[in-house]
Amino acid sequence: QDQATRVELQQELDELADDPVITSFFRDHSAPSAMPFVWMVCRAALVACAVRCCLANDAEQPPLVADDIAEPLDDGVAELSAIADDVAAEPFTLTPEQIRKMHAKIDTDGDGRISLDDMLSFWAETNKLAAAKGMDSVLAHIDANQDGRLSLEEVVEDKEQTSAVVNNGHREVDSEVERKKFEVADADGDGDLDSKEMPSFYHPGVHDTVLDITARATLAKKDLNQDGKLSFKEFWGYAEEHSKELSESVEKVEFSRLDEDGDGFVRLEELKLWESGGFHTKAIMRKLFEVADGDDYAHVTADELVDAREAISKSSMKYHFSEWAAHHEL
Repeated sequence: QDQATRVELQQELDELADDPVITSFFRDHSAPSAMPFVWMVCRAALVACAVRCCLANDAEQPPLVADDIAEPLDDGVAELSAIADDVAAEPFTLTPEQIRKMHAKIDTDGDGRISLDDMLSFWAETNKLAAAKGMDSVLAHIDANQDGRLSLEEVVEDKEQTSAVVNNGHREVDSEVERKKFEVADADGDGDLDSKEMPSFYHPGVHDTVLDITARATLAKKDLNQDGKLSFKEFWGYAEEHSKELSESVEKVEFSRLDEDGDGFVRLEELKLWESGGFHTKAIMRKLFEVADGDDYAHVTADELVDAREAISKSSMKYHFSEWAAHHEL
């Protein structure tokens, strides 16, 4: 397109990217260390919205409505698939020396070996640090009175506004749950959240008590028969008539893996793993250990991790490793 149209499109995109409703939605529905592809898809969605905004600004075009977003996104499926292929083909640039330094950071007891639990703990600790980044922008969008802190009223109002957009005008926010999370995150008990306390509220996975509150609220909402556990249908929200056709689906496989004790239900502790984002990360790391450790699949040495460099480059672990290396300046 001509330069003028490109400039207009970029302006619309910038405005959408800064929109508090959009940023709030992505903040509440993304892990603190989302993979690059997730953000590429988000950006593609914003571009589609921006295109429609440009059209809506034309007097001959009808106003932009939510359903308009579906068409350009559907038309862009092939492009998004190409992006996914490009991301998957991105080279893994960490050197053997960087991998060894990372192994040393994960190996907290210094015995030269790391376990799956060691790597998961490192992931969780790094997530806590990563979650703290970007809180200034969150504060700028939500801090209505500009006092540099967030009150309970401000965060609940923000979540209700986001919920109204996502749920066709319905403000589906449990104020009591938000209050409990807020009080736990408010470490100094002064009634407000500062930039250091905000990550615990917005990223439950980095605070055990907030995660427990979040998981219990999810369990209560989905547990239709109130037996304290979630069946496959309750967990995914599927009706009875869909159960047969979903028996061999990806959802069934995911549910079975989450159901670690194999009793056919997801209980609170298992649900916490899902809510924290640790479920998929653990699955990816387990595969890495199976490839890297030729002995007992329980521990990996620095040499074994370096030897698994090619396997890492072909899996989603390369995103974690690259992010960890950048965050810890390895």
